[in-house]
Amino acid sequence: MREEKPSETALLIARAMVFLAHDPRASALVPPEAAEEYRWFLESADPRAARLAALAGGNALLRGLAYFSETFVIPGIMLHYAARKLFLEGAARAALAARASQVVVLGAGLDTLALRLHRERPDVTFIECDHPATQRLKRRAFEAHRRIVMGSRLLGVRGRVQREGLVIHLVAEELWDWSAELDSIAEIDEDFRLPHSRGDEVRTDPGDRRVHLPVPEANATRHRVKKGQPAKGYDRSRIHLDRPKIKIASRDFH
Repeated sequence: MREEKPSETALLIARAMVFLAHDPRASALVPPEAAEEYRWFLESADPRAARLAALAGGNALLRGLAYFSETFVIPGIMLHYAARKLFLEGAARAALAARASQVVVLGAGLDTLALRLHRERPDVTFIECDHPATQRLKRRAFEAHRRIVMGSRLLGVRGRVQREGLVIHLVAEELWDWSAELDSIAEIDEDFRLPHSRGDEVRTDPGDRRVHLPVPEANATRHRVKKGQPAKGYDRSRIHLDRPKIKIASRDFH
């Protein structure tokens, strides 16, 4: 292990987790938030490796070749990584449920457990111990995305939806902060027309579809157009609305 480079073991496990997150049959083993953060860390160290791991996991042919190659090294090692992480996460959650006030992750590598649990339990102290270069990579990658993930009031996500039985995952691949768009919603002043489907029509109506309702005399007098004057359309400029901006609290509790 070199002083200035992150742990190769940590990068290997991160590649495996990104791969499994894109495998429809194994994606349930990787929490969606964890999959996204593993991709951040891996892209920060080696963007090409991150793209290759995601491509191989999502492509049936490349996925099969990867699993076949694995049999010549340690068969099932990638699934072992994911299963071990789920077991440790279960143990950590059980300790938190028993009122543990501190969680220490030894040899954390690029694991995402402490980051994810801290969002749920900001009252608990989480400590990670590992190689300094690995931790620097981790902090740099997370801080680059932290403002969007933690501070945005409206979050745009591009990714893929994966379904396995009753489990549905959204694997995010790109994020945008669209908070400013919320402030412009109140300024929209346009007609919102919905097209009618065939089910909205009455096929057997042979007559005039316009509905004529009696107008009360007070109403008729008020809106009656004088003889010789052209009918005026509805003047929308007479309406002045105080449109407050939409304020939605962010999730930034760090």
